[in-house]
Amino acid sequence: MDFVIGDIHGEIDKLKALLKWIPLKARLIFIGDYIDKGRDPQAVVDFLIKLKLKRNVIYLLGNHEFKLLEAWQGQAQAQEFMIAYGCQSTLESYLKKKITAAQRVKMVKDGTFKILMRRHLKFFRSLRPFYDTAGYFMVHGGVPLDRLGRFRIGNLEKMVFARRGFLAARKRFRGKVVVFGHTAFKEVFWDGYKLGIDTGAAYPSSQGFGVLTAVDLQNFTCITHQGHSYTPRLMKGRSNA
Repeated sequence: MDFVIGDIHGEIDKLKALLKWIPLKARLIFIGDYIDKGRDPQAVVDFLIKLKLKRNVIYLLGNHEFKLLEAWQGQAQAQEFMIAYGCQSTLESYLKKKITAAQRVKMVKDGTFKILMRRHLKFFRSLRPFYDTAGYFMVHGGVPLDRLGRFRIGNLEKMVFARRGFLAARKRFRGKVVVFGHTAFKEVFWDGYKLGIDTGAAYPSSQGFGVLTAVDLQNFTCITHQGHSYTPRLMKGRSNA
């Protein structure tokens, strides 16, 4: 059995709670975005590395890991992405202390973050771009469409950042359901073609988010870190975040 787990974003306690509801024999497919935004990204990565020694796991690349690896190579645009989209919590979790916004900028610009995170570089580089099965195609953002509305796989950055055109697509990719994260919904998104499993684990619960969700692909049921189970309801719509 396969369980696909949504964007964790540093929420280590929710990850541990969620795994208690998933059978030990299940294969775990993580959709990406392990770092940034949440409480303790370092603890999440440490936990995932150890988890691989105990359970059958597959780790996919998220857009936050993609930009981290680009910033590691000194790409200025990727550095700006880190600064703007939640890396402060990542830096603080590795440092084990709070930092100011100015310190965050400096640590990214001067490459200090690489010293802090270097022991996890192998993990980040090992992340898969996607995972394919007979009935499902799993990828962090989605499968981008070209100008003619045809799915185009190949550009990794477009796949981990895919959103607008992909969400609007009313067809299956290669006859398969695409399971994706990246775009946060207040409950699992299902339109008959695509299954969006990011339920905003690191976002405020007061706004209807704050939940980490896994989907059992065999039974097509969702399980939250609180133990709530439900069948995705057919819907149309965009992200709630």
